[in-house]
Amino acid sequence: MKSQKLISKIHVQVSPAQVHIIQKYMSIFLQNGFEVQILEEPIHKRRKTNNNNINEPIDDEEEMLMELNVYLLSLPVFNGKILEVVDFMSLLHHLTEHPVASYNESEVSVKTTIDLNNKTDTWFNYNFPRPQKVWRILASK
Repeated sequence: MKSQKLISKIHVQVSPAQVHIIQKYMSIFLQNGFEVQILEEPIHKRRKTNNNNINEPIDDEEEMLMELNVYLLSLPVFNGKILEVVDFMSLLHHLTEHPVASYNESEVSVKTTIDLNNKTDTWFNYNFPRPQKVWRILASK
């Protein structure tokens, strides 16, 4: 799938658990055209590391708090249509709900629980997870 580099990166608000999923399936996001950057950046708050008076001037005894920020550097283009951040979040959600059991470049299988009364099929057709918008574009042809 082709991807379009962005002029300015897009900050995506995700939870720490979602950051873990992104790190785990980074190659799936890349193959789908989503180039993702995860940076550890300082928060503009400081934490005291000693028990001195709070009114004292700021010194080297304070520690900067860090957070992981996720940025999109490119978005996929499929049949002339550019996918959006919503499609990235949709793919992330579905990878969270339906984790990939084993992954290599040629084969992807999805962990599923079979319930005879309520069988739910996922959109992981053709052995590779793709955003739902891709399947909708293909279905409209």
